[in-house]
Amino acid sequence: MTLHLHVAFVLFLLATAAHANPAPLGGPGSGPAPLAASADIALKRAHVVVTDGVKMSYPSPVHGGGTLPLHAVGYAGTYVLENVGKEPRTVTVGFPAATATLGAGTSEGEVRDVKIAVDGKPARHKVVTRETKGTIFRASQLGPALAALKKRGLARVLDGDPTLVDLAKLGRRAKIIAARTRGLPGLTGAQRKKLVQTVTRHYSDPADLDVESVEERWYTVAVRFEPGKSRELKLVYRSPRGDARIVADSGYSFTYTMRTGGRWVGPIDRYRLELVLETRRPLSAYVIRPGGFKRVKPRTLVFERRRFVPREDLVVRVKQKRPR
Repeated sequence: MTLHLHVAFVLFLLATAAHANPAPLGGPGSGPAPLAASADIALKRAHVVVTDGVKMSYPSPVHGGGTLPLHAVGYAGTYVLENVGKEPRTVTVGFPAATATLGAGTSEGEVRDVKIAVDGKPARHKVVTRETKGTIFRASQLGPALAALKKRGLARVLDGDPTLVDLAKLGRRAKIIAARTRGLPGLTGAQRKKLVQTVTRHYSDPADLDVESVEERWYTVAVRFEPGKSRELKLVYRSPRGDARIVADSGYSFTYTMRTGGRWVGPIDRYRLELVLETRRPLSAYVIRPGGFKRVKPRTLVFERRRFVPREDLVVRVKQKRPR
């Protein structure tokens, strides 16, 4: 009986998160970035396919219950990097991800089945982790203040999830926050007051769905580049959104970090991002940024650029189904 009650409570939390949480029960995708600055390696081409509605399963917590369906987002990226310098280089290439733990004890940002290949051959990868506790906020909590905080160096958008922001440099006390945000451009007095209240409440009385901590993970592989030569990297993984029966009717979101592509030398010659929607949701349920996607098939949207310097990230929000 206790086990059944526990399972029911967990499912209740998942359902609540899916309805109230701007990015429930899943992890983001991301493009590659060098772990240390390199003046000679350019990202020449990127072709990324993000698929919403990938089917997965997980063991039922009830003994003899078999498996339960999972709704997931799949990520598959192919990246061509080239050494444009005159000397050989060995570069550690990383793909960031982030898993958030919420006050209710649930988590977001799980990544599974990570596979990396270099020039068509499977490559062993290492995982570099970093944990941040207490100072992580959702971008949606900060509203118009986020852009101003970033300009002043008080906010760090996570590479592994562009919907999460580290405000460690802002401070925790109202007087300190007020002083550090004084004169923020584009922010009214009322907006600044709301920002102070939001941040201080997070520390003094966190809600169940507030982010308690984040583990940032970089999946890394060392790649040697000869002068004038290119290497092809492929990354494939899946990120569960939660129980498919709950997600089918709830609101949820998923992301892909594009900004990391701007850390290589020069613009990206050819950039293509495909969004494949394998769900039953109408296209009108999808709110997508940035703009510029074109529909090339009934359920496939494409964002394509030449000589591209990414300055924002893909964020897709799927609206909750309205009750009949």
